[in-house]
Amino acid sequence: MDSVHDAILDVEGRLDLGDAYDNAFGIQTKALPHGYRLIYREQPVYSMENEPWSGGKPFMMKFRDKSGLLKDRNLIELVQYIMQTRLRVANRIVQDEWEIDGRQLIRALHARDQLSKDISSFEDQMQHLPMAPTKMNKELVRTHLQLLSRFKASLDGSPRPKNRFMKHWIPYSIQDRLVLHIVLCTTASFLHETGRLPKVLLHIHRATAAQMLNEYISSPNLCTSDSAILAVNQLILTSWYWSSTEELHAHMAGFKKMIQLRGSCQNLGMEGFTSKIALLNDAVIALCHDTECVIFGQPGFEFEDPLRVPLQVNLNSPFLFNCPPFLILSSSLRLHKDTAEILDGMRRLLQAVVELPADADDTQLGTVHLMASSMLAYLAQLPDQVILESDGGRDLASDMSAGQKRKREELDGTAPPSRRSSAADSTGAKTSDDPPDMVYLCVRLTALIWARAVHERVPTREVCSETEFIRIWSFAWAAGLDRWSSLSGIYAWMNIAIAPLCHATIHARMVKTLTVTTFTYMGTENWHVAAEIASAALKVQAWLRKGKESKPRGAVSGAFGGEKAIEDFGFAFKENMPDLPDHRYEDQAQEASIEE
Repeated sequence: MDSVHDAILDVEGRLDLGDAYDNAFGIQTKALPHGYRLIYREQPVYSMENEPWSGGKPFMMKFRDKSGLLKDRNLIELVQYIMQTRLRVANRIVQDEWEIDGRQLIRALHARDQLSKDISSFEDQMQHLPMAPTKMNKELVRTHLQLLSRFKASLDGSPRPKNRFMKHWIPYSIQDRLVLHIVLCTTASFLHETGRLPKVLLHIHRATAAQMLNEYISSPNLCTSDSAILAVNQLILTSWYWSSTEELHAHMAGFKKMIQLRGSCQNLGMEGFTSKIALLNDAVIALCHDTECVIFGQPGFEFEDPLRVPLQVNLNSPFLFNCPPFLILSSSLRLHKDTAEILDGMRRLLQAVVELPADADDTQLGTVHLMASSMLAYLAQLPDQVILESDGGRDLASDMSAGQKRKREELDGTAPPSRRSSAADSTGAKTSDDPPDMVYLCVRLTALIWARAVHERVPTREVCSETEFIRIWSFAWAAGLDRWSSLSGIYAWMNIAIAPLCHATIHARMVKTLTVTTFTYMGTENWHVAAEIASAALKVQAWLRKGKESKPRGAVSGAFGGEKAIEDFGFAFKENMPDLPDHRYEDQAQEASIEE
């Protein structure tokens, strides 16, 4: 509310919008609309002077005037108007979109019709980036800033304003020469996947990035620099999503060697965030392929974060064993009672697996087997689907979509309890007025996979068919990414179960990307929680494999590149293609002149 408070005070006239305002921003007084100069009104829009009801409280408002600038807006509409304007301001700021004060708000209101000037300013800034200012490069940067970077650490594409990682990543990704060219390569790979960029142009960007990276690696002073470390880490993801297994393994092996030369994982750049995302990316790749990690959890690659923060409720996961039960938190997370009970049961089962000693005897193994049998029996007697009651006839999904993105960020990642969970339809019958709870469907089906895998002690990919994978993934999309952003720990648990099934499907790249995004968000908000979830999941997978190595002999990893899936299937959302630049008909000869 501090920001809204400041903005309202500015609109009221607490700041002198005359000479002081002109001096601050160089705006001529005569250019300001009459309504802005509210300090000269006989009756201010807001006033507490000589009001008996104010009681000396620091900030109380009484709506006194609906004329002038505010016209017929009520208080709620005014606040919404202010916040919408602030969001427009944020989207225009490339260097730092997070710090906006009341004066910037007034300035933006005055300049909101000067769109062409803003565009010109953005084009001018492009000229100063460390890249050739070609049309394609500019479009790639736009796509990176407006689309890909928004999902770097946010499932719903709305990064938390106070996320310190994003405040480092955005400027670094466009201001550092090497990292920027890796970002261009990554964005070009994405556009090629969507069919908007010819492969020959993609190869040009890859060749440029490789040449520049080789320059850094061959330099004794640059080979282990923060830029080189971050660039190779990003290349590992790019190769995993879009390139060959050979390229992926080369980057993995090179990255491991770079860290060894650096001395440790403790501080690889960006105030430790490079270390966090590098380790978690390695863990996610291993989890998605049900294989061993290259650096995460390995001797010599330890990382310690001295800052411990309280658990955010939305990070709670069945892989966290010392957290409040989901049943207690069901109202704040908007979980159905049955969903919460399933998650609590899965936590007990997975904890039993993780706590098994390496030389567990038959009795200990039998106990876990019995727990899995009980879990399967419990899941079998539950309805196929349930519904959530809605208040006042409002739809849960639309309510969350409208308010989830920004509200959750002011509440430590959780939405306020405004729904009462209920098994209103015990038969699971679906009605047009009450759609089924998609989170329940996903959780129940995922729990069946985990329970069967533990019961038979085999990897999840051996008890989950491709049809089951498609069902869960479809239900997850129906629930919506904004819903899962409030259930990040649960979403991670679900994806870890089904990700090993994705690689031969059209959904492979999206599953991998969203799993990385989930762990990046969790790890940059609460490193200890993300690391604990990853460690527990890796232990469960290793136990299900019975300790068997899952990578080819002599290979650096059991993971493989995503090039074949992209070539076989292409973009997963062809029918809902985002508005992206189309370079299919670019003059290839002209673009072939791309330089550093």
